[in-house]
Amino acid sequence: MIIIKILIPFQNHKEMTITDSKNNYQNVIIILICFGLHIGLSNYLYTFAKNLELVLSMRFISNCFANLLITSPIWVGNALLNDGKSYWQRLGLGSNIKEALVVIGFLTLLLSPFFIYNFSDFLHFLNTKGTVWILNIFLAEICLRVFFFRNLCNYTSWGILRNALIYTVIYLAFLIYSSLDNIIEAPSDFLPYYALNYLINFCVIFISSCFYFWLYVEWKHNFWLVFGVRLLISYYIAFVFGDGLLHYITWLFVAVPAVLIIIGTILYKRKKGLPLEVKRFW
Repeated sequence: MIIIKILIPFQNHKEMTITDSKNNYQNVIIILICFGLHIGLSNYLYTFAKNLELVLSMRFISNCFANLLITSPIWVGNALLNDGKSYWQRLGLGSNIKEALVVIGFLTLLLSPFFIYNFSDFLHFLNTKGTVWILNIFLAEICLRVFFFRNLCNYTSWGILRNALIYTVIYLAFLIYSSLDNIIEAPSDFLPYYALNYLINFCVIFISSCFYFWLYVEWKHNFWLVFGVRLLISYYIAFVFGDGLLHYITWLFVAVPAVLIIIGTILYKRKKGLPLEVKRFW
């Protein structure tokens, strides 16, 4: 009940248009720096969370503590933004939950043949690791979809392709830096393998980011809808197909639910006579 009371005042809140150019410039710098710190901390604190879990023997508590450290730049950055909105309004959690549940339920029905076969495995997963898994995706969506993408859309005229490219470059830069010692020490024969691996990662991250950014804009920045879709697709990839497929082949299966929801979104808007929200791609 407390959560519902907090979210209701923001349900009809409209997106900020644009403040002044000076504030926008400062806000963009804050977003890029804080988000970069968040990505950098993620690479280092993942190992820290694993070690803490071994010490405390409590997966959820250790994961919460690690996530608090990893996301700390985002919470600080959200407070530093200057746009005339409150701290909680900038988090954008007041979107239409009912609309999100309808879309996610419909997509689940379309993918139900895959889920029914592994339903017992799914229940076992929820009982053992589900809470930590949901928390990780929830926080990741706040950091990427809300703090990074939504705010950059508010303060700039950048489209989804440019924002996705910036995110991909930031993420890969820290990923390469964290594994730089392995790359330097590796034999020269392995360098093409590393190059191909990072190229595949770039394509996967960029394409998936474009999809989620597009979905987020088309459904008028509905956080709960995108969060639910990502949960569904994450389960679809990790627990339906498992680890038996090669990494880059596995990611091709994202196209199945992604294509379904893209087609469904376009058909729904045509039926309702609603225009597509994405007018600018770059």
